[in-house]
Amino acid sequence: MIDRSNELIGMIESQCPAFVTVDCPWFMDALDELDKELPAALVWLSGDGAVADEPASLVTTQQVMQTYGVWVIASRNHLDQSRTELRKTLLGWVPDEMSGDVRYVKGGAENISGDIVWWREYWALPVWIRQG
Repeated sequence: MIDRSNELIGMIESQCPAFVTVDCPWFMDALDELDKELPAALVWLSGDGAVADEPASLVTTQQVMQTYGVWVIASRNHLDQSRTELRKTLLGWVPDEMSGDVRYVKGGAENISGDIVWWREYWALPVWIRQG
């Protein structure tokens, strides 16, 4: 399976002008403060899992759901615009013929520090993996 984090980062950089910083996070939980320019989008491959149980004998391809996390860190008055641009960029994107379209899974505020909101979203990408 291919980690598409760098492709997602490139898309956000080129199609979401609201974000000043686009990168990979170096933390899992919200920090008290971020030493980067805001608004920021920080993208990582959060996990993957089988879509459905299939008989183990004869399986040479399997669908797997990759989950990507995106920290959206912005002031309250920039959060909606940042999230809207992100949604317009990611929703429905299909990276190649072995993938489905990117889907929104969930999101929520993880921390509020003064005027800064730490919003974490999860996006899913169905991919087909092959034996060998």
